[in-house]
Amino acid sequence: MSRFSCTKPGIPTHLKFNFAMRRAFKTIFYIRGNYVNKGGQSSIMIRLCLDRDRLSIGTTGITIDPTLWDKDHQNLKGRTTVALQVNKKLEGIHAELQGIADKLELENKLSLDKVKAASPQVT
Repeated sequence: MSRFSCTKPGIPTHLKFNFAMRRAFKTIFYIRGNYVNKGGQSSIMIRLCLDRDRLSIGTTGITIDPTLWDKDHQNLKGRTTVALQVNKKLEGIHAELQGIADKLELENKLSLDKVKAASPQVT
């Protein structure tokens, strides 16, 4: 991780600070379009991206009707009870993975494998 620091002469010590370059971490949800179970349902999968690296980490354990999936927004279309519940679960998974990544980044140990290992959501 690159670090920049402000160490100009004449600046009081308590005002000097270090900047850490934030890494681009992203969680992507997608459905397995090539697999539909006997009930016509597809699994929602998780892919993590860190800078330019990608890692598919598994399924969320949620299955949905593929026609209800909004690819652009990565959630279910509509305002039905099922759609709202699934979207809330996806938001929770996203928040949990982002929290893990933020914690690892503060420790300068952020990697896709470490986020995957620390995530209890992945099956």
